Amino acid sequence: MKILGHVRKYMKEGGAPLVRRAKGARAFLYPVDEKVKKRHGTIYAAAVKGDWGKVEEIYKNFPDDVRAKLESSYLGDTALHVVAAVGRNEFVKQLVSKYLKDEDLEMKNEKGNTAFCLAAMTGNMELVRFIYVSKENGITIDP
Repeated sequence: MKILGHVRKYMKEGGAPLVRRAKGARAFLYPVDEKVKKRHGTIYAAAVKGDWGKVEEIYKNFPDDVRAKLESSYLGDTALHVVAAVGRNEFVKQLVSKYLKDEDLEMKNEKGNTAFCLAAMTGNMELVRFIYVSKENGITIDP
């Protein structure tokens, strides 16, 4: 009963509880904001398609979503992970130059992979070089 009290206290209005396992741990409940879930689904779909304009529009209004783990990926991927995995090189370049910080290139998904790893696994050497150089030289963020 303590769990339900906690969920009621902290769940956002309109949210729904979601049961999820955490890397082999017991299942737990956490609140889901349906608006956020839908927005993250839109980011995921646009990232797969390479629709930078759609994603940038969302990031301008919700800048914290740049680092959000997108549930649609099922692996805790951020948009950076998604576009690196599907080879949307120009999207990656826009994302890195406009929104990300140095440490963001080190974000890992639930499998422990960074965007650099995903680019390397898919054989995208152009993207591997870009991420490596961005990390080594420090990222310059456009105003």
